[in-house]
Amino acid sequence: MLFGLSHHRNGGGEPAPKRGRPMPPAHLWDASDIWADLTAAYARDELSEGGLLAICLAYEIAWRVHYSQRRKSGDPYIYHPLAVYCAMFEDGVRDVATLAAALLHDTWEDGLPLVLPDYPVSPEYAIWRFAQRLGVYGSDVVACLRVVTKWPEQPDKPLYLLYVGLSENERAVVIKLYDRCHNMATICYKKSDSQKQEAQQTLLYFPWMVKRLLRSRRLGKVLACDADQFKAAVRRRAGLMFIRSWAILAFGPIEPSNT
Repeated sequence: MLFGLSHHRNGGGEPAPKRGRPMPPAHLWDASDIWADLTAAYARDELSEGGLLAICLAYEIAWRVHYSQRRKSGDPYIYHPLAVYCAMFEDGVRDVATLAAALLHDTWEDGLPLVLPDYPVSPEYAIWRFAQRLGVYGSDVVACLRVVTKWPEQPDKPLYLLYVGLSENERAVVIKLYDRCHNMATICYKKSDSQKQEAQQTLLYFPWMVKRLLRSRRLGKVLACDADQFKAAVRRRAGLMFIRSWAILAFGPIEPSNT
């Protein structure tokens, strides 16, 4: 189960579309409920055909990058970006750039030679080529990934610099928040020191991110969602994340058997 959306094959019925729709990438059938939700949104005119294709392409790129990777839990790594994407979609986000960037948010760090093969020679050209693949959404997706990525020349990029960049991009704030929510939900598989460090970082850096989103007057327009509904979801998810972080610092690391 990925934040309320299962990833079993042939799960759920597909709605009757208003018009012809493109077929999904082959591997997306492994997440058929996710595809059903996407096509339902497309049928309701919440997503354009171009937007649907951009999300499918983002998934395909993420799948190729993370294909052989595993999380600490032993699960395929692709479950993580899918979980972040699913949480946003479940909470009403329909902005294509945000959803695509959610699927791609770890690809530049984990698969730079694959997704940006020209990066060492010409970084800006490599990034421009990547943006071109996503069409009209490319520039917004790239703007998010620029902020949330630790580049090879910045392996020890201080967290506060990351959050300075986040302050200028609301989409990136949302992605980083939902990314941390899922990481904290699965933190039991990490070592004790790592749990404590991430809990401290969560309580130090993320409250202002939540506050910024809750105070934003243009969030609904940026994310193409119902702002009140989304803010309520942010309060709920962030609250659980903060409680979990506080519990780790107060009572010690969380064991997998206790989750």
